[in-house]
Amino acid sequence: MPSVDIPVGYDVKLSLREGGPQYFVRVLDVNHETIVLRVPNELVSDEFTPERVTLSFGFRNFAWEVPASANAVYDHWWFVERPDELACRRFQRRAFVRIAFEAGMAVIPMRHGIQCAVNVQTENISANGCLVKTPQSLGSIGDPLMVRLSLPGLPQVSTISELVRVVDGDQDEPLYGIHFKGLKGHMQEQLAQFIADRIRGGLIQGQDITCAEQN
Repeated sequence: MPSVDIPVGYDVKLSLREGGPQYFVRVLDVNHETIVLRVPNELVSDEFTPERVTLSFGFRNFAWEVPASANAVYDHWWFVERPDELACRRFQRRAFVRIAFEAGMAVIPMRHGIQCAVNVQTENISANGCLVKTPQSLGSIGDPLMVRLSLPGLPQVSTISELVRVVDGDQDEPLYGIHFKGLKGHMQEQLAQFIADRIRGGLIQGQDITCAEQN
């Protein structure tokens, strides 16, 4: 499928029929002909082999719906046929969910040649940007920034960003909205997966950590 690839190592949604329940499955491997999936316990059965499945996932800022024929089922491992690219449907631009997330981060304002790192505290984050607070000025809307992302389980990365929002905060600490402009596709997908894992972990504990605002 030249136009879209299945994100190996990520959890994607699987449904057995239109309008039916969706299950999170892990993509273990993808080759020219086959997609290998690890399915949850509720899909494991010696008496059931699906004929077709549909995979749904985000990739390169779009949501994808991928129908596939099932070839074989072995316990938790399902082998499905990799579909023709024309069968895949790109049906909408993806909105990135924000989650409440507090962590230290370094931001370098790049206006007027100034390149001194400013330590900030995140309020929330998405795969497209973040909201941070700091008593130090990060500049004005439209100013370029360099953001150093260091999140648990992810490699540290620096990305060109843009200051897109300034809001008065508590205790003389303004809130700054930052858009990640230079985040590469694979890193954005890893960040989106990190956020999805956090959401799932919160829901397991009975907490909804998503924010109303999306970007």
